[in-house]
Amino acid sequence: FVGPLGVVAMWRVLHWLLACIVFQRASGAPLRGVKFFDFPDIGSINEIPHLTYFVDTDAPYYGDVRKTMQEAARHWKQQRLAFVELSTEHSDVFKFFNLQGSSTDLPVALIVDWTFGMGNKPYKKYSLTKDGAPDAAALRNGSHVDNFVRDFLAGTLPPWVRSEPIEQTLGDYNPDNGAMTIVGSQFEDVVVQGDFDVLVMFFAPWCGFSKRMQPLFDKLARQLQHVKTLRIVKIDATMNDITHAIMQQMDGYPFLGFFPAADKDGARELEVEAPSDDADEWKKAVTSKLKEVATHVVLDAPTQQSLSAEGSSIDRDATEM
Repeated sequence: FVGPLGVVAMWRVLHWLLACIVFQRASGAPLRGVKFFDFPDIGSINEIPHLTYFVDTDAPYYGDVRKTMQEAARHWKQQRLAFVELSTEHSDVFKFFNLQGSSTDLPVALIVDWTFGMGNKPYKKYSLTKDGAPDAAALRNGSHVDNFVRDFLAGTLPPWVRSEPIEQTLGDYNPDNGAMTIVGSQFEDVVVQGDFDVLVMFFAPWCGFSKRMQPLFDKLARQLQHVKTLRIVKIDATMNDITHAIMQQMDGYPFLGFFPAADKDGARELEVEAPSDDADEWKKAVTSKLKEVATHVVLDAPTQQSLSAEGSSIDRDATEM
């Protein structure tokens, strides 16, 4: 698996990789007069959208797709758009775009509009094919590519925002089962809206640290279920696109984001100084941190003794009545 440090390193070199991989002929000579760049001369590519296509250079379609994209780049060279090639040689970078690096999932093409600058999340993306499906014929079709670019530049192209099917709703969620699993289409309603403090774990299913933390996170949700003003949820950030500004802070998986009820726009990473391999210490550290940053009071769970005393009081009241 790729640990947090590995993911951080991978994302931090994204600028370099994008610059190195941008269009270049096999001989190494750049295409002149168009927005194909050779590292380190990347011009204004950092501030403009990219039409990035993801390919396997050994696949039969590769030559035709490359030719089509070069022709499109020449055609649109006066526009604020750079054309970028990413091959399976750099498949680790595919994860930044939440794409698979296997040959069966290629080729695909996206226009990436860097909202906060190249290599930073969140960003907007637009898919040349339906739902990012691999389609060599579409990428070889010059007219199709031109129409795609034209619609993007005209502002009529809808962004591609992915969301998995809904697993559970607030109505059928049982906190005894742990943290609620949400998907992209629920994020606004469950996390951003409402007078609730919300703790979110953004995870990647391929990340070993995410796998190890999920049981701890579920246990935390069970133990804090008595706090009715606090929601504890988790989301697969590789399959659900989140456009909230907190994504700028995410530099690896798993990532704990805290959304205080009083300031959802000011959501921040919940930094916990406790090892996740000590479940009790980790839970105590998270709970302590939540008490510091939550808008609403986070009370300790009632003890069994207090519950028994409360039960006895109720019994006495009922007898007296």
